[in-house]
Amino acid sequence: MKFNSKIAELIYRKKYMLEGVDKTLDDPLIRIDKVVSKYYPHLRGKAIEYGNKKWVGFAGGLYRSAMNPNKNISAVNCTTLFPPEDNLESIADSWYWWSKFAAVGQGEGVDLSKLRPKGAIVHNASHTSTGPISFMRTYDAILKEIAQEGRRGASAITLNIKHPDIIDFIKVKDREGILETANISIKITNEFMEAVIEDKEWILEFENKYEKIIKTISAKKLFRLIAEHAYKSGDPGLLFWDTTIKYSNSDVLGEEYKVSGINACSEQPIDSHSICLLSSINLAKFNEYGFDEYERIIRFMIFTLDAFRREEIIMKRSPSNIQLQKLIDMPRIGLGVTGLADYFVRNGITYGSDESIEHTEELFQILVRESYKVSHDIAKEYDKKSFPTYDKEKYKKSAFIKRLLKENIIDESVLDYQAHVCKNSIAPAGSLTFIVEAGGSGVEPIFAKYYVRRERSTTGEWKEWFTFNDLVIQELKHKGIKINKENADKLDTKLWKTAHTIDNNNKLKLMKMIQKYIDSSISITYNLKEDSSIEDIENIYMQAWRNESKGVTVYREGSKTGVMITENNYDKNKNLKRTPHGVIIRPKKISCNIHEMIYGGENYLLLVGMLNDRPYEIFCTKNINKKEFPMNNKKKGCIEKIKKGFYNLVIGNGEKEIYIEDIGSKFDDLYLTLSRFVSMGLRHDIPLQFIVEQLSKNRNFFGFERTVSRVLKKYIKEGEKVASSILCSECGGTEFIYVGGCSQCQSCGYSKCD
Repeated sequence: MKFNSKIAELIYRKKYMLEGVDKTLDDPLIRIDKVVSKYYPHLRGKAIEYGNKKWVGFAGGLYRSAMNPNKNISAVNCTTLFPPEDNLESIADSWYWWSKFAAVGQGEGVDLSKLRPKGAIVHNASHTSTGPISFMRTYDAILKEIAQEGRRGASAITLNIKHPDIIDFIKVKDREGILETANISIKITNEFMEAVIEDKEWILEFENKYEKIIKTISAKKLFRLIAEHAYKSGDPGLLFWDTTIKYSNSDVLGEEYKVSGINACSEQPIDSHSICLLSSINLAKFNEYGFDEYERIIRFMIFTLDAFRREEIIMKRSPSNIQLQKLIDMPRIGLGVTGLADYFVRNGITYGSDESIEHTEELFQILVRESYKVSHDIAKEYDKKSFPTYDKEKYKKSAFIKRLLKENIIDESVLDYQAHVCKNSIAPAGSLTFIVEAGGSGVEPIFAKYYVRRERSTTGEWKEWFTFNDLVIQELKHKGIKINKENADKLDTKLWKTAHTIDNNNKLKLMKMIQKYIDSSISITYNLKEDSSIEDIENIYMQAWRNESKGVTVYREGSKTGVMITENNYDKNKNLKRTPHGVIIRPKKISCNIHEMIYGGENYLLLVGMLNDRPYEIFCTKNINKKEFPMNNKKKGCIEKIKKGFYNLVIGNGEKEIYIEDIGSKFDDLYLTLSRFVSMGLRHDIPLQFIVEQLSKNRNFFGFERTVSRVLKKYIKEGEKVASSILCSECGGTEFIYVGGCSQCQSCGYSKCD
């Protein structure tokens, strides 16, 4: 395999080449080919051919597991746990399987709607329950500890909109650094959406043998609360659960096969302990292979995913016997596509236009038709029967199957045999898209034409390094012009739509059409500009529900730290002025994280101004009884400089409000002076660990230094090497890294925080 991109080759080598096994870039493809030809000899060599041409992209699980002598690596991309019952034994069992599935490389999901709410009666020493939110943190902690081939696990945690703790669930990820391994989503019902439209009261309820808990809230206010928090942080996502059940192929086959949750990126609604294998066809290369070869590629990929399903069973790579049985009784595969945006650009089509919808409909009708035909052929010709739980008459009751028959996409005879309950899914395909060198992941538009990295040289000068989208590189090379920012910016903006420049109403229409032909689901995010409103998010939610989408996630630019510099925000970052020594001169407005702390029985308020994903300044004061500065759980805002020495704290979700006017006149004078010294270090790029270390040496201002150091520790990057000459008190080791804000010995794992 050859790569035009060094980044793509680096990712491929790091993620998919087995240490001590693979010697050449072709070896991972050869391993995949061996698995496919083991069960389907007529396809020998095809994985190598299609992989080298980058016509297809194999999911990471296939690369990692194929012919791997380590049997503890699974090919499975995703699974969903049984929703834990409302007792500690079931919760602990859920944590056990959460750990086991993560250890073999499976992404996973769990629904916590059966757990009693916070404050409910329990018959043990606790007296009352801490609620599902408290247990979520343990799921997150498990995935942080159990690495998957050097990468952190991914998961999804869901809660029903009827649960009494739904408000706490909505707010749980307001603070950055919380539940970092989990996406959270709410199971939304049609009844709730109708209550929003009709402005009715919504009943939150939970009942067990001990008590019945009922709360009421305005459905419209609850809907607004969801949108407000998605505006702030991108979470939670919404799952339109009645729509998901309506179009589920497995729900009609038996109670035990009803979908119970989703995988980490929501492209797979699945029944408990069921699993799915994913991969994608690269539409960026469509003009190379055309329609006839497209059909052959679909057939090959369905055979490939089925071969890995069989291999998983025979090699017993899944850690659960229930999983292995579900691979037999309820086999799920998810063939999708990537590079749809590339297909549009190469064919002169605008993403989201009527023309794009027409082209995409043809491509996806072929995808679903051929997928179901191949599944029929596998069952009839190789197994001589359908999967064990298959019942044609029941299967025909699925709304999805009814649609395929009504639109004459498939003939009823295709349903005489079926090897898989579901065949198609649209995954985000991030790494996979890099490997096949496409510009747009899955069915998303290209995210950006370029990304910018800034570094300061030893002379103090700042240099910019541009990483260009693969599609942009290919286009500029084709035109024979230099690959640089100026030429990338000149690309036709009508044709070169990016995540932040497309019309989301058009994107919703495109997704509505695609979902018609996908029996599982679509991983998709609706990106919004920074100045978008909460109403914009509510409108996306409502239209997605009306379109019978199975789920929706939004992300507003600037709502999270760590956002990369792209052409969308390049000018804003470029305009940051610097002193001759390279220090960024403070802009008029900078984002702010709000921290309320308690130390020694006293309340403290700490404002951390952020610039370029790093603390830039702080303001700290005592907050007696939280009455002097009542923050009302606000976590984010903006510090606006009015004039020299005059700063306002501004908070707003669409409507801005000055929370603290003239911070300098309101905060404690001594603490403000100390804050200025810390801010000076921050503005001159002094490493955070040094600032924290120096604060811990001073005992004259104990409350200040403890409060500030505890907060600044949160911003030290996970895994950052500790720059110190200290020795480990346990083993004498000298290598320390930061984990969870604490220095940890790399030799023995000792940490003072343990």
